[in-house]
Amino acid sequence: MAKKLRQGQRILIAPGIEGWIDGDGNPRIQDIRKDSFGEDLDPRSIETKILIYERQVKEWFLIPALHLSCQKDGGFLSLMAGCSYIEGYIQNFEGKSSKNGSRKYFVEGFKAIFGHWFVKVGEPQNLWN
Repeated sequence: MAKKLRQGQRILIAPGIEGWIDGDGNPRIQDIRKDSFGEDLDPRSIETKILIYERQVKEWFLIPALHLSCQKDGGFLSLMAGCSYIEGYIQNFEGKSSKNGSRKYFVEGFKAIFGHWFVKVGEPQNLWN
């Protein structure tokens, strides 16, 4: 879920958080939510990275999936949002992009989250096929 910051162009990197590269070439991140409008965040701090990841996961995946699950025929869409989350989880855990390796990352993420359930059922890579 990493977003590449752009020179002089603000982009939404998480709900309520914008980022850009300033005129001096430095990364800038601001929390633009009503309760902390314009608060500068340190782009290099672990706290900022956790805040960004938490908002991305909760507000771009989990909350929408919850709303969809309550809708008629929304179960499949909820499942797809959950599957997308699994790949992003392992990318953040390993600190690498899944480019050209989505299957591997999905399987590793699935094992990390649900591995103990697949002793009897089979291997998670079978879900990808």
